[in-house]
Amino acid sequence: MNFALSTIIVIFLLLPGAVAIKAYYSSLRSKASNSFVPFSELLLQGILISIAIHASAICYITKIRSKEISFTFLYNLILGKDEKEFVFNNKEFANNFLNFCYYILLCTIISYIFVKICKYIIHALKLDMQYHFLRNANHWFLLFNKDYFINSKINNKKQEIDLIMVDVFVKPDIIYSGILIDFNYSPIKDELENLVLFLAKRRKILNNEKIDNTPHVTSPIEIPGDFLVLYMSDIININIRYLQLQEKTKESNIENISKKDVAIQP
Repeated sequence: MNFALSTIIVIFLLLPGAVAIKAYYSSLRSKASNSFVPFSELLLQGILISIAIHASAICYITKIRSKEISFTFLYNLILGKDEKEFVFNNKEFANNFLNFCYYILLCTIISYIFVKICKYIIHALKLDMQYHFLRNANHWFLLFNKDYFINSKINNKKQEIDLIMVDVFVKPDIIYSGILIDFNYSPIKDELENLVLFLAKRRKILNNEKIDNTPHVTSPIEIPGDFLVLYMSDIININIRYLQLQEKTKESNIENISKKDVAIQP
């Protein structure tokens, strides 16, 4: 019983650090969550952060609040002292346990809020784009989010991206093209699940008809429907084009003035 109870106490002590890491590498509103990390690994990765949080909390309680903390009860529980040496009644246990839970809850909530504030400042100042170790988004989010690709430079000038066009090669011989409007990513598997295209078109590769040893591609055919969902199971590769649009006349005619192609394989 003492061993089980001491294990629970140790997990509670490591919880603020694990929650802090999870808060930085996850998001409730966007698709920027990082790869899935098991809870046990979060506890191990957050050991140093938990130590810093508890050290700061203890300094605050003892130095600023001028209160004394008795570690004897907690220390004896973790070590699993023999019943003859360590005896306590129900009231004493309930009082100490509730105080401990209250302390852990406050440390966890404060660390979560503090990390979220830091994360907001980092993203607002785009520090995650300047320093690689601050990045908390998966690589698919960086590729498919036009706001995150603004830091790319062409002719030493930052380019604002308006549209992302993709050409998706689906086996055996079909190419789908369209405007990327959404995607779904599985953080548990660390895999891209599907792409959602707008104004999608389809072309077919004719391997039997070659021009200069290059397979001939048929003219694009519009696909009926508002959106096209492509699942990644049959996709061979993806070609990405980042387009910048500019008004050509006062009548709002637009033309593509720059693009950058990136070919990737899922």
